[in-house]
Amino acid sequence: AMAMKAKNLLFERRILFMSTCLVGACCLIWCIAVNTNGWFTVAAPDQQVGIFINETQRYFLYSKSGLFRICRTAKRNATSRAIQMCRSHEMFPSDEKLRTDPSLDLTIINYTRTEMFFSITSLLLMLMGFLFSIYTFRNPRYMFKRLAAGIHFLSCSSVMVVIEVVISSIDYEKAHIPFVHPKTAIYYYGFSFWLGWIVFAINLFASLSFLFYSKKRKGDKAPTEEMAMADEPTIIGR
Repeated sequence: AMAMKAKNLLFERRILFMSTCLVGACCLIWCIAVNTNGWFTVAAPDQQVGIFINETQRYFLYSKSGLFRICRTAKRNATSRAIQMCRSHEMFPSDEKLRTDPSLDLTIINYTRTEMFFSITSLLLMLMGFLFSIYTFRNPRYMFKRLAAGIHFLSCSSVMVVIEVVISSIDYEKAHIPFVHPKTAIYYYGFSFWLGWIVFAINLFASLSFLFYSKKRKGDKAPTEEMAMADEPTIIGR
């Protein structure tokens, strides 16, 4: 019986250690995803011809969008060289800017703010979850594992919000902002979008792992005396 408990404890420690390492890697992956323009690409079906845009009097070729930045490539005519222009997304444009800029309206501004806010929030939650996960190895009390599980769940939920808002913003631009998403243009998701799904899945796995192994194990149920002591009731008082 003791040998089986020791074997189960070793397996548990490996799963939780792997989850912790993956969450740490997620912090780096998410930083890369958030700071690149690879979330989605809008492109003209024929890259040789492009799509003529009245507002700029240029032929739109493609644009690469991120959470904080967009890069747009266009050319003046069929024989001219393609030019790429990059700019940061507007968060608080003036009323005049909203009236004169064909790429903006209040709805898309709100989408952009939501993406930025939740991308930063999710990164902070991931860092917090990573630190709490490390702490559970120093103090194996079930309460800390459940806390880590809860933070990992909040992380994956925040990442899911970012992904869903990106999808919704593309649909909105396609329907209402032809300057950004011309009617005949096609779009496809980039590597940052898929990195976001990987980060979501890993945080969900970490949350379920810590939650599953956060059961109380007192007395004979505990594999070691240290864990039995850690899961004993704590009296909080003066």
